[in-house]
Amino acid sequence: MKVLRQVFFIAVGFGFFAPKLPVVAASPAHPNFSKDLRADEREYFFKLYQDTWKYFDRFAEPITGVSYDSSARQPATSISNIGFSMAAAAVAYRTGLIPRREARRRIRRSLEALEKIEKWRGFPVPWILVRTLKRVHGDQFSYASHLSVLIGGLVVTKAALPETSERIRRFLGPMRFRDLYDPKTGWFRGGYDMKTNNFSVFQPWGHWYYKHFASEVRLLSFYAIATGQVPAEHWKALLRPKIKIEGKKVMASGYEEAGLGVPYLTGLFLDERRKAVG
Repeated sequence: MKVLRQVFFIAVGFGFFAPKLPVVAASPAHPNFSKDLRADEREYFFKLYQDTWKYFDRFAEPITGVSYDSSARQPATSISNIGFSMAAAAVAYRTGLIPRREARRRIRRSLEALEKIEKWRGFPVPWILVRTLKRVHGDQFSYASHLSVLIGGLVVTKAALPETSERIRRFLGPMRFRDLYDPKTGWFRGGYDMKTNNFSVFQPWGHWYYKHFASEVRLLSFYAIATGQVPAEHWKALLRPKIKIEGKKVMASGYEEAGLGVPYLTGLFLDERRKAVG
């Protein structure tokens, strides 16, 4: 539920309010709300939009400014949550929920935290302790899905608050996206091992690659291609198997029990409504 609430907030902010619009006061009467919604539906979604922002406002660690992974305030959080919270602050400013100075304060603290987190090949490790920013969950980890959402949050922040662009550019600069790509398979290499400073492709259960199109890793693929660090052939190489759910064919995400969140997350940052995955 926590993830769905975060997802909805950013979807509302950048689905109903175009990022290039001037700052506006968010309201259910705003003309950029979908014309397909009834008045009572607009009112409901607007209240949900406001309520979801309260999560980011309330569940940020005072010491580091980093968002908790859930309202239970568990000690660990992910860089996905940092990406979500940065995008949420940018959207809250652009839609009039918070002033610009407050958005800048929150985003500055997020960037300060990201700069302190341990790195591998220029990338921040995916899971850290909220209060100390130290790495958790061992030497081997899955990185691509968390990195994908973080990149989305950083790009949204740059679009909404151009004054953050230079600092974000310096943070993104050392990231070695080319290292993720395996030209032999056309996919991103799976996992990472801090002890060997290498990827964890070879596993007892088989070869580990991020190879499915209908997953949140699709955003990472798009960014790496768009910035010229990975060839466009990577996009075509991603697998698109179809499965049937409740009588309808959909693209399989490649992950078990992940639900609709996995293929949907990229749609928060890219307009895919008229694409096959949409």
